[in-house]
Amino acid sequence: MKEPKILHIFKRIHHHSGHSGYDQLAKYLPSVHYQGGKVFHYLYRRNPEKFKFIRHIDPEWYTYEYFCLETELLLRMNLVSDTIFHILYGENQYRFLGRAPLRRSNRVVPSFHQPPDVFPRAVQNPKLVRRADAVVVVGSSQTDYFRDLTRRDNVYVVPHGISTHFFTPPEQRNWDGPLRCISVGWWLRDVEMIKRIIQTFNEFRKPKVEFHIVTFAWCHEFYRGLENVHLYADLTDDQLRELYRNSHALLLPMNDCTANNAVLEAMACGLPVLSTDVGSIRDYVTGENAILAPPDSAEPLIDALLEAERDRRRFQAMGAASIRQAALFDWHRVAEQMLAVYRRIM
Repeated sequence: MKEPKILHIFKRIHHHSGHSGYDQLAKYLPSVHYQGGKVFHYLYRRNPEKFKFIRHIDPEWYTYEYFCLETELLLRMNLVSDTIFHILYGENQYRFLGRAPLRRSNRVVPSFHQPPDVFPRAVQNPKLVRRADAVVVVGSSQTDYFRDLTRRDNVYVVPHGISTHFFTPPEQRNWDGPLRCISVGWWLRDVEMIKRIIQTFNEFRKPKVEFHIVTFAWCHEFYRGLENVHLYADLTDDQLRELYRNSHALLLPMNDCTANNAVLEAMACGLPVLSTDVGSIRDYVTGENAILAPPDSAEPLIDALLEAERDRRRFQAMGAASIRQAALFDWHRVAEQMLAVYRRIM
């Protein structure tokens, strides 16, 4: 069987680790990596007033650079055939490519990452999704929503992946001293629950639990005035990995989720996951490696931390289960699943 030709249209999320992010997929498949848009970007800069309509398409998520990219792709589609145009960040990079009248046996496949409640903010005309040949989502909580949009059986769940070669556990984790919790990121995080948990342990004074929070510098304001909090921003890849390795648990309450880089990174580094039972979190964790609290209920996570501070053995076993769980999402495995989708739709 002839393998499909693959064109990966991708972007780097600047705050992602160099070993994280959905664009990593392109490293594990025989594909052409495409980051075009230069020609139309040049035209835009020469006379932006001619393109001012772009600002009104989806002003929060879709910029002129993505319009330039799609315009080039529309032209490129008429120069190739039997190629899958996989737009890796559909919320940002896909609006009009599905409208190409002559596709020359090419296929247009966007991946979408946002939960159904967030997606209409990103793509203000969701009906555009119907023009895609197939849609890839990263969590089961997205499937019904996108099937309703496409009105076809062409929505595929392929999970996010993780580099289990970079994100690895320490040779031996140091369990002495305070119990160290790490929290990473900001998007859809339940910051209020994180703060409530920190405040609760500060009131206890004992037992001792430390909180290490990696987020944007501007988010540090949310935690100002709280004791026993260590704040980080702009870490290198190695520094982030070292922080995971020096921690005992990932504390990541969320308001909603599909896939989550921090969950995958922490699992690969051997950490149990303490989160909320929302979105697609159960696609990625199990009862062996995670404790999930109901939304707006911090008590199960507080109780788990209290128990672990007294006896670390449960968290040790959960950390070992996390390593096994992360192996299921190694990029090599995910790439094989994606390739199976490509073969099916060609």
